[in-house]
Amino acid sequence: MAKLPFTDKYGRITYNNPEDAYMREHTYILLGNGSEIVCIYNKTEKLYTLPTDNDLQINGNLVSQFSTLSYFTENKHPIKELQTFLVYAVEKQDLPDSSFQWCRLEDILVNNIPFDATKLKGIKNLYVRIKEL
Repeated sequence: MAKLPFTDKYGRITYNNPEDAYMREHTYILLGNGSEIVCIYNKTEKLYTLPTDNDLQINGNLVSQFSTLSYFTENKHPIKELQTFLVYAVEKQDLPDSSFQWCRLEDILVNNIPFDATKLKGIKNLYVRIKEL
């Protein structure tokens, strides 16, 4: 089988055989208000990323959910990850932890903020769906 591009969290591309990739699943929480979503800023890596279901416990109503398959490298190992995104529409509010921040989807998509590239495919899928929210 042909090698496919695998992206690391900084957007660097390597080519790997998808059959050699480790398969896993991960669930991300998208708290949205208009075209803004809640992101987590990792001070060590200097990247924004999405909260997972381990980071946030949500009691609100689920507005939408979707899944995407992403190919990326992590610690130089190829990963094939089924990413499920649970979308909640919430009122914009102050966030309890300073690592959580409201970020504009447009800033993520045009690289105005350093965002974890392993989740960009899901953000692009969310951007298509945002008009439905």
